[in-house]
Amino acid sequence: MHDSKATYYPEARLVWQKKAEIEPYVLFYQVDIVTNLIEGKLFFISSTTGELINSYSLSTKCTATSSATNFYGNRSFFTKQVNVPGIGNTYSLWNDCNIAFIHTLRFNDSTDYYSVNNTWSQNSSPATSHWAAQQAASYFLNVHQRLSWNNLNAGCYVYQRLGWDNASALSGNIIIGEANSISYRDDNNTLDIVAHEYAHLVTETSAGLVYKKEQGALNESFSDIFGVACYEFNFGITNTIWLNGYDRTDVT
Repeated sequence: MHDSKATYYPEARLVWQKKAEIEPYVLFYQVDIVTNLIEGKLFFISSTTGELINSYSLSTKCTATSSATNFYGNRSFFTKQVNVPGIGNTYSLWNDCNIAFIHTLRFNDSTDYYSVNNTWSQNSSPATSHWAAQQAASYFLNVHQRLSWNNLNAGCYVYQRLGWDNASALSGNIIIGEANSISYRDDNNTLDIVAHEYAHLVTETSAGLVYKKEQGALNESFSDIFGVACYEFNFGITNTIWLNGYDRTDVT
């Protein structure tokens, strides 16, 4: 580099992080280390004890899988292999195959869902939301040539909110209500509902409509139209084309 002050030593940054889900936030050193084998890891080290708490791969380890969904049988989607202390190599609902990633998390504490064998039958609801968000992003890319929701390849965070009978979206975040029922038939993650919420993000970063009166009505109408269009793009024209959330137990 012809720089006498250049160094290969990593730079440590102080960040707030949790050691475990139930514990409060504490200070950790965050260190990124990349080897000459084009492999990298992100380390979180306790600022008080020097203990290694968490480490995550910085390289893309996108993995294809197929697993059960709430309404559509087995569907294919992408996950990410990560290494979690105490668990080892496992998989999370994080699609980073493309520049515009999709990351599905718990709403209450923003933690990942994990599966050691990359099967998701025990977490079919978040897997359904993850798959549906992937399909919504693919629809806007393939049909409308839009690079993610903001047309700038921004990532999308999808949150599962237990016991909340609704869905919403704002600034790259989608919140999906997950029913308390074991059958998950009343979850708010049918493909048209998730695509409806994804379309709200598109409207937010294109038309900029105020969510009130006529503009609010237009905002909802556009999301209804794009939600149905995404559904029909995936499954073909059906006789229930204008019924949103048709796959749920209750139809609106």
